[in-house]
Amino acid sequence: MAAARALLLYGQAMALMMGSQYIERHQRVVLLVPVWASLGLAFKDIAHIPSFLGLNVQLGMLIIITLLYCPILLASSAKTLDISQPRWDLPVAYRRFNNPRGLPTVSLDQPVAPLRRRLQFVASGVVKVILILASRAVFDHMLAPHLATFTIHDFSPAKEWMVRRLLSGEISASDVFIRTYVALSWIIETYSQLTLCHIALAFVFVVILQIDEPEEWPPLFRSPLEAFTLRRFWGVFWHRLITPSAAAWARSIASRLPLLRSHPILAKLFTAFFVFTTSGLAHVLVGWRLGDKALERDLFFFWANFFAIGIEIALSKLGKGFNRDPSVQLLSRMLGYAWVVGFFVLTVPHVLFPKMYYAIRAQMFVRMFESTEK
Repeated sequence: MAAARALLLYGQAMALMMGSQYIERHQRVVLLVPVWASLGLAFKDIAHIPSFLGLNVQLGMLIIITLLYCPILLASSAKTLDISQPRWDLPVAYRRFNNPRGLPTVSLDQPVAPLRRRLQFVASGVVKVILILASRAVFDHMLAPHLATFTIHDFSPAKEWMVRRLLSGEISASDVFIRTYVALSWIIETYSQLTLCHIALAFVFVVILQIDEPEEWPPLFRSPLEAFTLRRFWGVFWHRLITPSAAAWARSIASRLPLLRSHPILAKLFTAFFVFTTSGLAHVLVGWRLGDKALERDLFFFWANFFAIGIEIALSKLGKGFNRDPSVQLLSRMLGYAWVVGFFVLTVPHVLFPKMYYAIRAQMFVRMFESTEK
């Protein structure tokens, strides 16, 4: 019941945001409170959404993205829609609502994609789904014997600090394997879950309902080969679902602060910091509703990425005069991949180890009480 209520409340917020496009811009602000109220009430119930494919997390993040995007849509200078138009201009209202990424819009006057192009779109999506599921099955099978040896002690607070234990010689090959697995599994899980859900929704809107065109559903992620720096990991490879809305908020705030208005570099730094902070707070809020532990670690993780990217940018400016021979570029890229993986191996366990430790401990208590009752 609570899960259905969350979905209905989100649908209500969506209807209000689409409906705002039929009233004059200066009057739309009255809808901000009811939209945010609907989103807040929906967010309260995300814990009741099934965790399959991370749907509870995804709905929580979607609500936060919509909350950030709502004032941007209401303040949009786009032409007010006319309800007397064919189909009440609903396709236009839907496209405005469903574009928080700020993707190029497709004209409604252009010819509908032929069946062959839609079938190619389906084939591409099906191949991607098969590859994701097959690779996950193979890796899970290969890693199963190693994962079976993990215990609660592998995620204890004493195991979180890698550098200190490395310097004292206390870290083992097993510790490095666990940290690497946890660091990379976070990326793989997020990529798999979001991509599978994105493909499913694309099939609904492009193939079944035929509301959208194939080009309106580009992939959320680009090739992981693009992620040879942290800056490129977040800015090129990773999805940018929350970035456009958070950046718009940051620019709006910066334009009202004299110091940032007069110093473009400071304004850019503020925008980047605001985006990372917003992303961190979004994860904190979703984790709070789902009962996660060590929530502050999520925010610290995004701050760590912001400062690490700052170091990358500074070093890249120093290295501008270096030899650009192809072999040097290849070596630089290989070192870049190692740096990105190493950074996540160092930092991600600080975020996930406490969550895993408390989750395993909670399961142990449940089993203990169940055995006591028997």
